[in-house]
Amino acid sequence: MISFKMAPENHAKLSRLSKKFFMVVFVVGAALLAYKGVESYRYANSILADHTVVTVPVVLVDVSEERGRKGRTRNMYNFGYVFEADGREYEGSFTTSESNADPYLADLATIDVAYTNADPSRFDRLERLQGQAGFGSLMMRLLVAISGAALLAGLMHLLLVAKLIVPRPVEAAPAA
Repeated sequence: MISFKMAPENHAKLSRLSKKFFMVVFVVGAALLAYKGVESYRYANSILADHTVVTVPVVLVDVSEERGRKGRTRNMYNFGYVFEADGREYEGSFTTSESNADPYLADLATIDVAYTNADPSRFDRLERLQGQAGFGSLMMRLLVAISGAALLAGLMHLLLVAKLIVPRPVEAAPAA
């Protein structure tokens, strides 16, 4: 790995600056992830507070291929569904990996969709909403988000000050 050498006193200053910078990155990243988690929790609970459940057929829209590391590929299945509420049709879709697609590929496969009675345009799959509506799952998502943000910020700091920019070795004084 490429590394750049820096005077020890300058490296100490860079290390302090890096700690502060990545602390800010951690706080912003954790706050953003926590906001997204709380928002999905609130959205799911707002739908489930006053909802109607309909069972609708699932249709395979297409299969896309994603390339991963080392040339590996995986298939992503895109499904769609349509339901009617208050005389209007609403369309929804979701994507799942090949390993999770089996239940939706069966003939006459159906899913449960929940929508709010006040505004049917706010809907999602019932199983997804129930997974996001639990307080325990919210706490788990927040714990993972905060610890993940802390781990990433710490690793980035260490990569910067221990691998990319390293202190120059102090030369020993010549013996007289």
